[in-house]
Amino acid sequence: MFNADERRMLYYLGRCLPNREIAANTGLSESRVKTLVYILTRKLRMKNRTAVAVFAATKGFWDLGKLSANSGVQFLQRIVLDRVGHETTG
Repeated sequence: MFNADERRMLYYLGRCLPNREIAANTGLSESRVKTLVYILTRKLRMKNRTAVAVFAATKGFWDLGKLSANSGVQFLQRIVLDRVGHETTG
């Protein structure tokens, strides 16, 4: 379903990194990162990158390390609620 670049993007999006940091970590240009984010949102039929980040975390693309799965999901839920609140009020 996902090519290597898309899987790599899911990994970094799941960590909530901005495009500039993703580009620096992957060696891709910011423009290519933006394109891949767009491709993923369309491919997954999602509204925005936050939804893609939640998808990445819940489907195992994001290595939660020492955190338990539940604490990682709760962490992401707080991020999503915070960002959605800013999007709807701004």
